[in-house]
Amino acid sequence: MRKKVNIEYILLLTMFQAIGSFIYGFGAFTLQSKGFSLTTAGIIMGLANGSSILIATIISDFADTNKKFNKFEVAIIMSVICTTLGICILISVKADIFAALSYILFLGIYSSMEPLFNVFPHLFNDNNIRIEYGTARAGGSFGYAVMCYVFGVLSETYSYKILVACGIGFASSLVVDCILLNRNYKQIKIVEESNEKEETISFATFFANHKVFVLQCLAIAGIFFAFGTIDNFLLVVMENVGGTSSDVGLNYFIKAMCEIPAVLFFGKIEERFNLISILRFSCIFFPIKSFFIYIASSVNLIHFAQIFQGLSFALLLPGMVSYISQNMDKKEAVRGQALYTTSLTIGNTLATLVSGYISDAYGANALCLVSFVLSVIFSIIFFVIIGKKEKN
Repeated sequence: MRKKVNIEYILLLTMFQAIGSFIYGFGAFTLQSKGFSLTTAGIIMGLANGSSILIATIISDFADTNKKFNKFEVAIIMSVICTTLGICILISVKADIFAALSYILFLGIYSSMEPLFNVFPHLFNDNNIRIEYGTARAGGSFGYAVMCYVFGVLSETYSYKILVACGIGFASSLVVDCILLNRNYKQIKIVEESNEKEETISFATFFANHKVFVLQCLAIAGIFFAFGTIDNFLLVVMENVGGTSSDVGLNYFIKAMCEIPAVLFFGKIEERFNLISILRFSCIFFPIKSFFIYIASSVNLIHFAQIFQGLSFALLLPGMVSYISQNMDKKEAVRGQALYTTSLTIGNTLATLVSGYISDAYGANALCLVSFVLSVIFSIIFFVIIGKKEKN
């Protein structure tokens, strides 16, 4: 049972991240291909990211309080909706409200599924079936890497519709994976979580007790804002140095592959080094990465900059999850993880709202300059406050 569940969960995260390579990595490409301008595409992507905050809150509340569907069944329903919305994106023939709304809802619902998927290991672990999350997350990064490269190649030869069709196929596979995991979950002894609701606290109380952590999350949102300005419109940056959509796919592939070692072996890294030191170490490489992208005069230099992904984001993301677990009790950690995840979404949302306009009005060089300056500012802020203790 343990081996089967782990394989199914690895496949779940792999397919989930493969969808991300389409909806995030080639979202701007898809919207542009439909006829939207860069500014409009940025607004649509920003609204989509923003909608995920609201949708995630609603879904989280529903998954925790409803008695008719368990979390796996909620995920199945959301996967079906995602598949349907993917079909809507595919059949929309022009840049209109139908195409925009389909994309917004697809990305919003897709993003809001991640917290649900992150809960699955805990549900099995509570029933003595251990899921190796690190291995599954590394599998997800690998799926993202491979599909980014494949999508980059496909986008050179075929229309955007082949990318959308692949996204629909991956969304359909989520339905199957969630059904299999749900079936296995029902076969084991279910641990009732009757006190789950009592183990949470209000956000108001959490904010009052964790003012420093809130500032840390704001700094992280700033870092994600800095890099979101480039990531969401990487095609514009690539074209500025003579690259194509195929180079975008290869660049995302390199970035994701560089994440895998750090994600896979983060537990061993954490055993050897102090967690605060790891997080501060990661801060050094955010400005370095953005600097190389800013000065890049060729596609190869932009590819080279992605090497620093494994020393920056790949350490920060699992590091913050571990930081929350170490510094908060169970009822606080629920809110801490939610606030941390929201900060990532807010940063990316703001980036998509403004980066399209910057690209249209001032060009790719200005976009890269903004990214570099903001990465320096927010990395310094995070470096300073990550070691601060909460005042009681």
